[in-house]
Amino acid sequence: MENNVEKKFCPINLKTIRAETLGSFSIFIKVADNFVLYHANGEKVIQQVLDKLIDNKVNIVYIQENEKEFFNEYLEQNLSEIFIDPSISTLEKTEIAHYSLTNIAQSLFVKNPELKTLQLYKYTVAKITDFILEEETAIYNFIKMSSSKFKISTHSINVGMFALGHAKTLLADNPGHNIHEIASGFFLHDIGKCFVPSEIINKTQPLTHVEWKIMKQHTIQGYKLLNRFNINNEEVKTIVMQHHERHNGKGYPFGLKGDEIHLYSKICYLADAFEVLTSYRPYRPANERNMSSFDALLKLKNEMSDEFEPHFFRQFVLLFSNVNKSNLTNGK
Repeated sequence: MENNVEKKFCPINLKTIRAETLGSFSIFIKVADNFVLYHANGEKVIQQVLDKLIDNKVNIVYIQENEKEFFNEYLEQNLSEIFIDPSISTLEKTEIAHYSLTNIAQSLFVKNPELKTLQLYKYTVAKITDFILEEETAIYNFIKMSSSKFKISTHSINVGMFALGHAKTLLADNPGHNIHEIASGFFLHDIGKCFVPSEIINKTQPLTHVEWKIMKQHTIQGYKLLNRFNINNEEVKTIVMQHHERHNGKGYPFGLKGDEIHLYSKICYLADAFEVLTSYRPYRPANERNMSSFDALLKLKNEMSDEFEPHFFRQFVLLFSNVNKSNLTNGK
């Protein structure tokens, strides 16, 4: 038995491993406190290998932390197959997709992100968008998985899911809007924060005037980054640029108001404002550090209603009303 306690391992759902595929990562199982090599990288995974684990009721296996990038690429290649596999429940598919997106986001929202990681993130968002548009309950499962722990990566995923759910409610029946084309803009809205110093991003006290001025540059920085990576979708870039513009004209970077703000940017701003209220922010008063969804919606309605269009807010409330009515289900 090989003792690998000193190495770092990541748990993965066994159902992410597809029969008759090759992976550039090794698969381990946990026995007591030891991680035991079960399948070596570069070898084809045959059905018998998976069946033995299934027969022993093993649902979680492990990969090494330093092979996570290879696993992310493998998952990208197999995500479409996972989404149509009838043996995997909607909830499990949601969990797998959320795990995949989180792993990639943690690699993307860092200083000087790589084009390869950005492309992988956009591709994964596209596949998840397909899944959400086709599976009625998927968006509710995703929203219920949103984390209140603040990181740029988790914030971006949370906002992306809230905005995508809102866009589905508002626009899915209108052929003039291609949700597939705009979804990545929601998930990439804060990509410019890669260039904001970490001491500002992670500051536990209110920002100074100078720090706030630096923070507000992330919208333009994000737009420039997408241009540098030759992202030619103007609507996606507009979301990144305008997602802090407010209906009352008091947003940034340009102080746009009303119809001067793009429809998709308005959707993203409302999702962003809601996420900020419901995630943990240590610089706020103790009773406001991470509000419940109900309290956050109440605050938006009573104190911030001039920052977005009333029609948008009503639909956003309806989205979360449906989330609360739904159940995280293992049903097929």
